[in-house]
Amino acid sequence: LFRSDVSLATDGSVKGTIRFSMTGPDALRWRQSALQNDIEEVKKQFYEDLKGVLPDGIQADVDHFLGLDDPGVNLMVTVKITGNLGTQTGKRVFLPGQFFESRGKHPFVAQDKRATLVDVHYAGMTQDNVVYHLPEEFKVESSPQMADLSWPNHAMLRVHSTAKDGSVEVERTLAHNYSALAPTDYNDLRIFYLKVASADEQQIVLTQTVLAKGN
Repeated sequence: LFRSDVSLATDGSVKGTIRFSMTGPDALRWRQSALQNDIEEVKKQFYEDLKGVLPDGIQADVDHFLGLDDPGVNLMVTVKITGNLGTQTGKRVFLPGQFFESRGKHPFVAQDKRATLVDVHYAGMTQDNVVYHLPEEFKVESSPQMADLSWPNHAMLRVHSTAKDGSVEVERTLAHNYSALAPTDYNDLRIFYLKVASADEQQIVLTQTVLAKGN
């Protein structure tokens, strides 16, 4: 589970906090790393992984871990972010609709055929929740449309966005219940992820307005 609060300034700069919550194999990986390394090295390793999913222009600082030495609770990681986000064209600003998917590295999309077993190691679910806090000079023109995609008995994607004065919230859930698939299932797998990639390409479009000045 990823939860992000991102504040956008009028000049396009952003700052915010990302909170990660992990269970299962993902949490086990970092707990094992903590047994072999000091905390600064674990932070460095986490940052190296995180760089692959952060939007271009965003810098991160891994602040702290919670539950790293307690397998009975969810592992929590807090990360501070700063930088510049989105593209401005005239009075419009375009932000990634999916903060953690903005680089578009979706599996199985580029390869149209497969002759060997697909092994993803284990079933899993990823939930992203991002809230963009906007300056009053910006109004929301459009936000990602709702998506409810299903590959029956295998995988699903749900996207929901809520726009209101001063903020946009985007929620995304992607889940799969398989660990390995035969080559005969690859075409259906690829069709599903092509749809996921298309849904993730949606953007948030903001319009910069001119504030009325008092008399």
